[in-house]
This record gives sequence, structure tokens and C-alpha cells, in this order.
Amino acid sequence: PELAASNRALRDKARAAFQREYIAADGRVADDVQTSYLLALGFDLCTPEQRPQLVNHLLRTFAEKDNHLGTGFLGTPLITPVLTEAGHADLAYTVLQKTTFPGWLFSVKNGATTIWERWDSWTPENGFNKDGMNSFNHYAYGCVVSWFYDTIAGLQPLPEAPGWKRFRIAPQPGGGLTHASAKVRTPFGHAASSWKIESGKLLLTVTIPANSRAEVILPADSSDGILFDGKPFAGEKSLDGRPTVDLPSGRYEFVIPDGK
Repeated sequence: PELAASNRALRDKARAAFQREYIAADGRVADDVQTSYLLALGFDLCTPEQRPQLVNHLLRTFAEKDNHLGTGFLGTPLITPVLTEAGHADLAYTVLQKTTFPGWLFSVKNGATTIWERWDSWTPENGFNKDGMNSFNHYAYGCVVSWFYDTIAGLQPLPEAPGWKRFRIAPQPGGGLTHASAKVRTPFGHAASSWKIESGKLLLTVTIPANSRAEVILPADSSDGILFDGKPFAGEKSLDGRPTVDLPSGRYEFVIPDGK
């Protein structure tokens, strides 16, 4: 407990110093680039009052690049989770799906089957990057795949229940995707989430392994018209107002009208 208290005090001191040195009165963070805002928001270095200002500046830095990313190894892992946490998952999808430089799908469009070390490891205009350190199988920018699991498919471990004893399934479809599926091998077996949009409905199937439980948060604004294993759904609501149900191990199916 004493060490925890000491570390919290050090955290608060470091946070206050960061705010004093790097965050201006209008919420601009030093250097005024995407990574500046992503780090400050992602590591909770701003005050609650400053957060909306920083989010607005972050959105501006993306708009200035036509919603392309402008980040390196430090900022890239934070793009999709920070935007999602700020209520802008739609922009996260937009950035992810850009096929022009710089971006993940630019390399895919140009033949990549692995993750490159640089956004411009190869370009049609200049060929191979000549600056050195130019791996074509380099995980760093592959960090976005974690967002595929915890947001697109919605499989989220809970810090208060380590080891997937309890977890959350909260998919957020978007970006024009029509289906997604993921599974994680936990100590209890596979946790899985799979959804598809078909005939104006979203069909969600979840699997909760033996001896564990999951909170399932549905991608809908209300419970109206939702079917749960073929019967009308009557669950609770999560903090953000989405229909929610706490379930034991098993395989369950939901049909959500007007799925998007």
C-alpha cells in the first residue's frame, strides 16, 4: 500500500508537470501533431476539463491530413483506441481504411502481405526507401490488429478479472464492413464473437467458455425488436445506453434490427 501511494503521488506530480509545460490554455499540446494529442489523451495526462479541447485538436490534425495518419511507432498504437474512447470510432475506421499514402492499406494495395517498418518502405514514385532500417516484416504498425479484436469483434478482457474469468463482448461495427469474426484462446477455452449484416439485420453470435462469464453489450440504441436466442430480448442498459446482458458460459445468438 505504501508503494502504491508513492507511485500515485509520483504519477500526479508528473501529470501536473506535463500539463504545465506542454498543454496551452487553448488545449494545444507541444508540437501540435497527432502523436502529441494521442499520447496526452491515451495516457490520461490532461485534466477532464482539457480533454474535449485536446480531442478537438486531435480531430483537426487528422482533418488537415485528409484523415490520413501522421504517426510513428509511439503514436500509431493509440490512434484507434483513443478515437474510439472519444466517441469517434467512425473516424478510426476511416483512417484504417485509407488506401492512399500514408496508411495501412496503402501498403496492401501495393502488394504487401506483411507489415512494413515504414509507411514509405516502398512507393510507386521512389521505389524502396534508401534511408536504411527498412524491414518488410516488422510488427510495430501491426498494433492496429488489437483493435480488430477488442472493438470490431468486441472481445475485451477486464482488468478487475484477469485471465478472462470475466470479460466483455461489445462489438462496434462500422466502416462499411458487412461481417467480422474473432476468437481468443483463454485459460477456460475459446471466447468468440462473430457478426454479420444481412437483410437489414445484424446477426451476432458469441461464445463464452466454461467457468467464465461475459457482459455482452449490443451495438444498438434500444432493445426494441432484438431477439435473443429466438425470443424477445429484455436486458439492462450499459452506461452509454446500449442494451446489455450478463451471461454464463454458452453460445448465444442475437438478431438486431437495422444493423449497420
